[in-house]
Amino acid sequence: MAPITSLNENRFCEMGNSRRRSVCFRNSSRSTQLCVSRPDRQTSPISRCLQHSVELSTSVGVPTTISYPEGTDPLKTVNRNISCRGSSMEESVLAPRPQSASPSSSNNAEESTEKSSRHLDRTSTSKSRKHNPRGLEMWGWSEANPKTSKSSVWDVSKLTSYLSYKVDCNNPFQTSCHTAILLLLCSGRRIHDLTLLLIDQNNYIKSDQSIVFWPQFGSKTDNSNYRQSGWKLLPNLDNKNLNPIFWIERTISLLSDRRNTAKIFNLFVTVKGKAKPASRTVIANWIKSLFKEADIAATPGSVRSAVASKSWLENHSIEEILAHGNWRSCNTFKKIYRREVINYNTSDGVTKLFKPTNN
Repeated sequence: MAPITSLNENRFCEMGNSRRRSVCFRNSSRSTQLCVSRPDRQTSPISRCLQHSVELSTSVGVPTTISYPEGTDPLKTVNRNISCRGSSMEESVLAPRPQSASPSSSNNAEESTEKSSRHLDRTSTSKSRKHNPRGLEMWGWSEANPKTSKSSVWDVSKLTSYLSYKVDCNNPFQTSCHTAILLLLCSGRRIHDLTLLLIDQNNYIKSDQSIVFWPQFGSKTDNSNYRQSGWKLLPNLDNKNLNPIFWIERTISLLSDRRNTAKIFNLFVTVKGKAKPASRTVIANWIKSLFKEADIAATPGSVRSAVASKSWLENHSIEEILAHGNWRSCNTFKKIYRREVINYNTSDGVTKLFKPTNN
């Protein structure tokens, strides 16, 4: 506030032109010095009132302290209008008086301060909005992520009926393909397990009534504490095309020259090109070509699920199904492999010709 000029204007000297001059304001000895460069403006002779608590730099030509003589009338304050043409310094230094805060505004300020100081990783308070689970339905969550249902699987009876056709047992490809699918239907094992069957004296035991394979290590379930069981195959005296004993022996004899050339003992070997053990991919392509001829729209790996699902419908025990297909977990079978069979037809299957054995 400025004093009445009539009483004190003769006690202060003119400050001169203030357009190109730095003004320093210092609140106390501890505060940092603020220097504001005053921009150009219209010249006006303005007298300033300097009080005891205000100090100016000596560069402006004004003594640092001014003592008032005794008997001076006390200063009176009057309301004065500040020119709107002032610089940005006036807006920052001569700030308007803050308004008295109402109870409602103080509450809002407290809430704003509390929210701004809260960490982002803090748990939500009781005032936070609760998520409505029904909102996901409104967003179309169920439509974008529908619950997947297991697809149905083809009936094994359809394939066994097709396998009764006349097979050229002198054709290496047809013989290998027929033997591979017959072993998968009997055992319900994985296609990869066929690559582990060897015919050397340690892994292949033939008797009058059966053939036993001891697969080499490498099955999906094999580890240091567990090995898949042996494969005991029984003859089918009623149908030669569904007799695993006959077709195993035929595969061994028909491809013996290629095994001897490659010096390998695998039951299944490639039928063309360089002789080598038949891989899972090669055997899967054999099964795929057979499915195409039998008009079965399925993948080669679906044989495992089809055999297990049919055994389940025929009321085989869960223990028998798990041992037959070399499963370690019951939940794996129930959640993934057990499916609805399309056009299920009750008939004698070939799974009875396979027995898992450990001796």
